[in-house]
Amino acid sequence: MHFDDQGWLDIAKEYNISGNSWDRGGIQASHLVVHGTAGGSTGDGTMAYMGNNGVSTHFAISTNGDIWQGVPCRSHAAWGNAPLNAPLLNFVRADLNPNLWTISVEFCKPDTTNQIDITDAQKQSGFALIQAICDNYNIPKRRGDGNGGIIRHADINSIDRAHCPGTFPFDELWTFLGQGEASMGVPIKWTDNNNVLTAPNGLRIVKGFRDFVLSHPWSGDNWPIEEEHAQSPLELSNIHLGSGTQQMFRWTCLEWTPQNGVFVMWIGQELLALRAKMAQKP
Repeated sequence: MHFDDQGWLDIAKEYNISGNSWDRGGIQASHLVVHGTAGGSTGDGTMAYMGNNGVSTHFAISTNGDIWQGVPCRSHAAWGNAPLNAPLLNFVRADLNPNLWTISVEFCKPDTTNQIDITDAQKQSGFALIQAICDNYNIPKRRGDGNGGIIRHADINSIDRAHCPGTFPFDELWTFLGQGEASMGVPIKWTDNNNVLTAPNGLRIVKGFRDFVLSHPWSGDNWPIEEEHAQSPLELSNIHLGSGTQQMFRWTCLEWTPQNGVFVMWIGQELLALRAKMAQKP
């Protein structure tokens, strides 16, 4: 896939609706936004609808895998992502209209609920398109945070677009992009504001534990099941660690001591030690 100087893709079918767009004014895109377009199966139909309703997108992927382009990526900002409305991420350029720092890709879905899966043809062409956009415009090929990456429309507007893109195979996308099932940054559906990371169940991760989660591959489904707390001894299976702090997650446990900093508990070893202790009780 090749983009010209303005950002038109060579293999895309053109349906020019750039009359519904702004000149970026030299502002570079930092985020790629994934959308689900409910109620349509073709990219040209999506472009026609948007063009007639004062909005636009850069790309729309038909259910048969055809790629349609309505606005050039580099030179123009499509009208599809504003405004910021209770965003789920702490965007560093929140003072700018989000259309100016985003590139949009719509995946067409024929149902009106946005809850059906995209087709295999859409995965094949859409994933390759996302990779090409990220490579050409230096957008991080990972789950997005406030600085950059691949995000959902709901991350920008969690009120009016809470269900966009609906069902979407992000784990398959991360694997395609070489990121595996989890990637670094803010886990999907979590929020990070004022140095406090908050999981979908409302529990918080702060200070060193927050920094650890953000700097390591972390699945959005591995949310905390308790608040961080002091623990003494920290581990039954490793008494010499002494006292510290601990926070249990669904799949693992993070711990901290002054000597070791933040680290992951060997949870299997600790479980066996706990079982052995319980077996000793009369």
